[in-house]
Amino acid sequence: MKVEAKAQKSAKWSLLGKGLSQLLSWAITFFLFSILVPEDYGFLALAVILVAYFVEINDFGMSAALVQRKYLPHNLMRAAFGFILIMSVISSIIILFAAPFVADYYDMPELVPLIRFTSLQILVGAFMVLPKAQVIRELNGKKKEIIFICRNVILSIVTLILALSGFGVWSFLIGNLMGTLTATVLFNIYAPVHYLPLFSYRKVRLLLNFGFNSIAQNIIGMLSRTVDVLLFGKYVGSITLGFYSAAKNLANLPSEKFGMVIKEISLSGLSRFNEDPSAFSYLLIRGIRLMSFILFPVYIGIASVAPDLISFAWGDKWADLIIPLQILSLVMPLQMFLVPFGEALNASNNPSVFTVNGFIVLIIMSICFYFGASHGIVGISLAWAFGLPIAFSISIFRAGKYLGVTLWQVIKEFMGPFTSALLMAAGIYFFRYFIDGSLGFGLMTLLDILLGVLIYTICSYFLCRKIFYEFISFVKK
Repeated sequence: MKVEAKAQKSAKWSLLGKGLSQLLSWAITFFLFSILVPEDYGFLALAVILVAYFVEINDFGMSAALVQRKYLPHNLMRAAFGFILIMSVISSIIILFAAPFVADYYDMPELVPLIRFTSLQILVGAFMVLPKAQVIRELNGKKKEIIFICRNVILSIVTLILALSGFGVWSFLIGNLMGTLTATVLFNIYAPVHYLPLFSYRKVRLLLNFGFNSIAQNIIGMLSRTVDVLLFGKYVGSITLGFYSAAKNLANLPSEKFGMVIKEISLSGLSRFNEDPSAFSYLLIRGIRLMSFILFPVYIGIASVAPDLISFAWGDKWADLIIPLQILSLVMPLQMFLVPFGEALNASNNPSVFTVNGFIVLIIMSICFYFGASHGIVGISLAWAFGLPIAFSISIFRAGKYLGVTLWQVIKEFMGPFTSALLMAAGIYFFRYFIDGSLGFGLMTLLDILLGVLIYTICSYFLCRKIFYEFISFVKK
């Protein structure tokens, strides 16, 4: 099968898998918010930061290098396996010893056992890297998404059962570990590793040349995503941090699902077109078009229905979640659009541009978070609204020079879906204003969603008909 056809088939399975995962994530989130309290989400946000950094640097970008490399000799795979195992053990030991210092920094001794438990995630995940890379290299979206669906089902069931049993924040940590264990077992069944590890630095240097660029990008990206919690968590308690963390997690749900699809497929497929600049830029812009058509109504829709949805689903204990969720939902699409540009830069052999762009985003957002953190949960949320558009514009402007795409070209692709989504939000607002809550929160939420879908469909048909039919064609195929 040709690369283009395999990439398209893989994308379809990825879209289906992420769609199912998205539905499952929202369903479980719906129940967990009614069971758990904001403090649980605050402890979770701080407990997973350290392990998240080590997950990003644990294999020194070797998994990305394995996907990108055309030929993988047997001894090179063995050496990669050995290197990953060594780094996993070292990372886990560091986490065990660093846990008390992190807890002291936040003045929360309860964090020590939580952080130490997360080290198991790295040890288990080390045995998943090679088989997962092999499945992605083959563009076998069906296998990959079946595995991730199974992982999410196990993760969700375990988390929900433990939350109902009163385990609090431990529900998330144990659920994540069981999900990782499930994925590791299934990847090894589908693409088993039939060789022993080889501990040879000389051989893995071939992969580390690519990996060092990848790890720099991952560290900068992780800092950009967590610097807000690092700063905000120091100045507020676990409850206020819990509200903010919950709002951010809800706002990031669509990005996390679609972002994984774009990243993994682009590494294996987009690089095949880097010798044809016109085709390369066309595919990139087409992807941005389709993403904007999906993401803008989803995110603006979340902001529109947040008051009714939160009041109906979780009651007054989560009322402080509404405003930060609305603010974050309006700007998070921009963060999502940076993903394909970053992967396009890697695929076109410009990883250093991606790295510098990431550093620029980190500096801008850190400054905004520094000033926003002292103004509470609304201030830290508004820091996203102020800083992210600036960081986005600079990043796209710089990346466009190497990808044959201009910032204005990207903005033009946004205008139709964005305007349609704003009209959708206006329609929901006026509907809610005239009805005045007389139908109850549950029915109002349902009607908000149905009305939003109808308005967006009609508006997008008239305002961006080309993208409308392009999306219909994509779904049909």
